[in-house]
Amino acid sequence: MAQLLQFSTHNDQQNSPDLGVTIARMDSLSQGGFGTIAETARKALDALQQAEGAHPLRGVLAEALDVILAAADMAANDINCQAEASRAVGR
Repeated sequence: MAQLLQFSTHNDQQNSPDLGVTIARMDSLSQGGFGTIAETARKALDALQQAEGAHPLRGVLAEALDVILAAADMAANDINCQAEASRAVGR
């Protein structure tokens, strides 16, 4: 699981005042972060579905993981769409 958390928020030394570059970097970081959240939720959901035996909270946990997964995917997509729109305007 620790391998999933290896996305970086490190600012490289090539800081650019260019808004387009900044937006592209923010998009990239959000894709990595939300991708990690979604992947973790998918793995937890898979493990929950493969677990043997009934647990009274199984349905609640599965629903919560589905919500986390959907929210991460939606946020990543929304940020990417906004970044793409800003690049189109800047051309």
